[in-house]
Amino acid sequence: MVEIIVAPNAGFCFGVKRAVKMAEESVEKIKGSRIFTLGPIIHNPQEVERLKGKGVKPLEGEELREGDTVIIRSHGVPPEKERELRRKGVNVVDATCPYVKAVHEAVCQLVEEGYFVVIVGEKNHPEVIGTLGYLKESGGEGIVVETLEDLEEACKHERVGVVSQTTQNERFFKEVVGELSLWVKEVKVINTICNATSVRQEDVYRIAPEVDVMIIVEVRTAGTRGGFTA
Repeated sequence: MVEIIVAPNAGFCFGVKRAVKMAEESVEKIKGSRIFTLGPIIHNPQEVERLKGKGVKPLEGEELREGDTVIIRSHGVPPEKERELRRKGVNVVDATCPYVKAVHEAVCQLVEEGYFVVIVGEKNHPEVIGTLGYLKESGGEGIVVETLEDLEEACKHERVGVVSQTTQNERFFKEVVGELSLWVKEVKVINTICNATSVRQEDVYRIAPEVDVMIIVEVRTAGTRGGFTA
């Protein structure tokens, strides 16, 4: 008989659960308003369809009208994008994950302290795009690092601060920090990898040697570089 082992930390992460709950609460609280999310609230077609049935759908080409409701999903958005929404007179429900907000705060802190900022993550990931918006807003300089080769620009600076996309692979994050330590005079590291990502990666490392086949169902809010949220 086949034995199926389910990882103890499988399932939606805290940020996704929170965003979905806020979307459901919006349906109950905001009557007579069209309700949209900025992109799919999660990359899970079944969940997106379920929410559509409740009246919450991704914003896909519709022209926003005053009085509409827009939910910022857990990835967050650049501050300018949020201001743009508010200028249109729409109701904004900010479901940005608190762990993502912590990345924004860390970036602003590093800029204030005079560091060139390295964001370990994917350049086109919506979370990283939002974080870059906060970097720009704070008047700082920085880059997104997807590979070790991307570090060339950072190594030209004496003081470098490092943060991470919340769903980044821990091993790659450590590689980046180690490489910078060899070439930069001062490196300040703020580990912003979400614990939900870490424990799921640990589950994989622990279970893999004990089974013949492993199936990873990657329920994501967006693509990640070897990291996952569920």
